[in-house]
Amino acid sequence: MARAAENLRSDAGYTRAIAVDLLEEMSPSVLFGPQGDAVIRVIEAAIALDEEGARKLASAPHPAADREYSKAWDRWLAEQPKAAHNRHQDHASTLLIRGAGTSGSPIGDGFPMVWHMLRKSALSLFRFDGHRRCGGQAASAVS
Repeated sequence: MARAAENLRSDAGYTRAIAVDLLEEMSPSVLFGPQGDAVIRVIEAAIALDEEGARKLASAPHPAADREYSKAWDRWLAEQPKAAHNRHQDHASTLLIRGAGTSGSPIGDGFPMVWHMLRKSALSLFRFDGHRRCGGQAASAVS
């Protein structure tokens, strides 16, 4: 107990706890803000992504997707008091901007979570050497 109380800081972004009483079970969607239910559906789709779905996503990107994604970031950044220096940039690959608002993005950690789940699904389908996995076993590369 004494060790847990060492170096306590009033400005820490966390709380130390010895025990926690669970008062209420909540949906994970609350972690992603007002659009949390939609974010959860996208995460679930990323988890379930198969090779056919990955090929469809890769073959049909919308020509305005990057521009519209950046515009959505700019709209959110305009509402963040410490984010002026991040506005009007290319945010096509942005997942999170630490310090820009309390959540770092319009949907909290939703973008990094989607990226992580998509990556995990892709790694379950393919090895790093480009060979496809079949039933957990490596198979020859498919063109």
